[in-house]
Amino acid sequence: MKKKSTLTPTPRPQLVQTHEPAWADALDRRDRAWALDLAARLLVLVGGISAILFIGAIFLFIMTEGLDFMWHRMELSSLLFGSRWEPTVDPPEYGALPLIMGTVWITAVAMIIGVPLAFAAAVYVGEFARGRQREWLKIGIEILAAIPSVVWGVIGLYVMAPLIKSTFGVQIGLNVLNAGIILGLMAAPIIATIAEDALKAVPEGYREAAESLGATRWQVIWKVVLPHARPGLSAAVLLGVGRAFGETIAVLMASGHRLMAPESVFDSAATLTATIAAELGEAAVGSDHYQVLFVLGLLLFLITFSVNLIADRIVRGRKAAPAPGAADQPSRRVLAGVLGILLGGAGVHRFILGDRFGGFLRLFLTINTFGAAAVIGLIEGILYLTKSDEAFVQTYQVNKKSWF
Repeated sequence: MKKKSTLTPTPRPQLVQTHEPAWADALDRRDRAWALDLAARLLVLVGGISAILFIGAIFLFIMTEGLDFMWHRMELSSLLFGSRWEPTVDPPEYGALPLIMGTVWITAVAMIIGVPLAFAAAVYVGEFARGRQREWLKIGIEILAAIPSVVWGVIGLYVMAPLIKSTFGVQIGLNVLNAGIILGLMAAPIIATIAEDALKAVPEGYREAAESLGATRWQVIWKVVLPHARPGLSAAVLLGVGRAFGETIAVLMASGHRLMAPESVFDSAATLTATIAAELGEAAVGSDHYQVLFVLGLLLFLITFSVNLIADRIVRGRKAAPAPGAADQPSRRVLAGVLGILLGGAGVHRFILGDRFGGFLRLFLTINTFGAAAVIGLIEGILYLTKSDEAFVQTYQVNKKSWF
């Protein structure tokens, strides 16, 4: 009779338990360090939102000062296309077309003069200058940008005006050309600084690849660097346009301040900013003249805001699109909420309330419109902050085994 063989079971191997670092476990706990980190992030968030709130407050102040005139006694077509600006005659004429045309003429001349100078300086500083020469040139450009506007106005008044009269044989030296030259020199440092940053953002490998194919230095700049830096260069020009649109005292001193649409660069002209600066101190507070100046300020604010928004859009236009499934950015939700509230408030003002209610209710609804927009932006920012924190915690919980 055969004996049954007894097999002894193989002992199971003992797994070595690895302990996670202490700081890895600490990431799971919301202790004092986590609270301090969240407080710091909220402080930075409030600081970023405060800039938006300040811009909204400025816009709200300008709009409320001219709200009564804008809603009850202003015709938009007369303001934008009227050819006479005579607010002190009876009846007054509030045609801002000469001011708009003067602003456009002077800005165009400034860009024609300032953009080539700025781009040439940016290309030389970014591509040719080396070492201490580059540093000194950048310091010189920054010093040029720091010259006060009134000093530029004095240069236009006492230097450029006689030079223009003697060179071109015109009777008046305070004209569009004078103001355009001054504005071009004022805007050139800003354009040059931003353009130089755009050129530096082009990867060095692009230059090396072009040089390895036998391209000369100028061919590398013209065929490789400038095309890839085009969004940044376009943004620099637009920001220079915004700078020229918003300049006041230098234009007032150099343009001649003639309240008629210019027909050539040798005609005197007036701009929106110069008109506001020249007439706001003389207008009676609360009068139509006083309020229409704030309407001009609102128009100027919208123009400069749009220019800066377009410049920002151009800079961001060539960035890579987010990957599929990526988290939705809160800025789109904030923008959608703000636009919805603004359009809804405008609809309530215009189509539902009509003229049955007084200006106080209109002002109240306007304040609440912008207040609600600010609150939505704050809530969205906090939600995004919390969401990103929770997403990090969840990602850590899933991947901490492979991380450590």
